[in-house]
Amino acid sequence: SRSQSVPHEEKVHTLPIPAKSKRSISSIGGTHTITLDRVRRHSRQSSKIFVVNNIPLVLLPAAQLKLAKTEKKVIGSGMVFLARHGEREDHVNPKWYLNAPNVFDPPLSNKGLRQAAELGERLRSENITHIFASPFTRTIQTAIEVAKKLNLMINIDRGLAEHMETKHFQVTCARLQLDPNTFKVQVNTHEELIKRYPKYISPETEFKDLKLNKWPALFPEEEEELFERTNNTVKHLGIYAFNKKANILLVSHQTPVEYMAFELSSEAEDKFVSVCCLTKVAPRKNDPKKKGWKLIFQHDDSFLSEPECGKR
Repeated sequence: SRSQSVPHEEKVHTLPIPAKSKRSISSIGGTHTITLDRVRRHSRQSSKIFVVNNIPLVLLPAAQLKLAKTEKKVIGSGMVFLARHGEREDHVNPKWYLNAPNVFDPPLSNKGLRQAAELGERLRSENITHIFASPFTRTIQTAIEVAKKLNLMINIDRGLAEHMETKHFQVTCARLQLDPNTFKVQVNTHEELIKRYPKYISPETEFKDLKLNKWPALFPEEEEELFERTNNTVKHLGIYAFNKKANILLVSHQTPVEYMAFELSSEAEDKFVSVCCLTKVAPRKNDPKKKGWKLIFQHDDSFLSEPECGKR
């Protein structure tokens, strides 16, 4: 084939390949590579640039191509991301309760849905491999907006649920003239969520090396029980992420997110957990079981166009 000079003294080799003989053209790390039987015999040579049907491609040596494929397959690195749900409808619409199917499980407001979509956009660059969410509607809706951006399914873990303490629901009880000592908070079951959101909720309740819902939220729940539940849950999921080289997102609620941040990293600070804020931690010294996680950032909402406390 004829060649001509290109920058860096590399050669462009024109290699017309009939369409029916094409095997694969893939992109690895931003570099296009070709793995066609017709040109594989060149793989022991140094890297070259080929033009296949007018498409500039790079043919890598066999060893380098194998490494690139491995790096593409393992995209995670044991990162754990914590996110709170978006703005609640009942916080901006006092009349929502009048026709609510479950007065203790408000959905997101329109702003909350926008915030959740922006959270998903923010996470596009983080190579998230798994999403785990609390079973409450507001956290599921937040996770769905993220899942749409990342093309992932949502795994339900009741250990990420809201604090199931009576006083958290007293405002609702007073408004509806309910006895706070007799009511029970109804939490969505896995089966109900699959029926409601079949495109987004994973049917799996267990993975090969991970059992979900080991520490489910139960009503009523004391603060010490919440502390134990969330800490056990986040450590359990965090170790799974580390062992599997996965990057996981946990979508939860204000107090659980606060507790989980402190459990993962001693560097966490006493900061306000705003709606749709994001926390990121990384395994410390490749051994989070002993060393914990390093805090990268905590409760960040700077990516939101309408953050809870306004632009800072």
